[in-house]
Amino acid sequence: MKKLLKLLNKFEDYLSPMFLVIMCLAVTIQIIGRVIVKKPLLYTEEIARYSYVWCVYLVIAMGEKYQDHFSVDIFVWFLKGKADLALKVFEKALGCVMFAMMLVWSIRFFRFEMIIESPAFGISMGVVAFSMCVGFFLCLVRRGVHLVNALKALFSKPTTVSPRATDPAKEAVSPRATDPASEAVSPRETIPTREAIPAKEKE
Repeated sequence: MKKLLKLLNKFEDYLSPMFLVIMCLAVTIQIIGRVIVKKPLLYTEEIARYSYVWCVYLVIAMGEKYQDHFSVDIFVWFLKGKADLALKVFEKALGCVMFAMMLVWSIRFFRFEMIIESPAFGISMGVVAFSMCVGFFLCLVRRGVHLVNALKALFSKPTTVSPRATDPAKEAVSPRATDPASEAVSPRETIPTREAIPAKEKE
């Protein structure tokens, strides 16, 4: 499972910036052709558009991986402990159901788009629609991983250890108890007072 997640990480991290760069280059070439050369190219517009679509769906999966999508968490502030964890499990499970439905619908849309050709390139529009299938599949995998982690946190037993039992500083012996200087007899105790001197010695 970890190897699969690492492979998906590389897939997202390399392809999404690549499509973004392709889109920017295509738009730049189109601007140069229209403004400077006065001869607009036919293919740059479709390249930019299709690269943008692929980049968007890959970035959606990346946002799901890092949990960076917008969310309303006002109810979470009123819950603590197991109730908070249970709400997170419900939210993750609901997201899995939603992404599973979107994946099924995107596969149907992909089959429909296979018969349509693009105006400039003449390629099947299924190439573009396939980005939806890939994006929602990655989102489903990422949300499933978050659901498993939330379930582990919900059913795990809390382990509370006393800080005093683990902190070696708390168990240290007092310096006064081991300092031999503290055990020395007070000078006041060895020097006799005026009242302790016998009367004969006074005379």
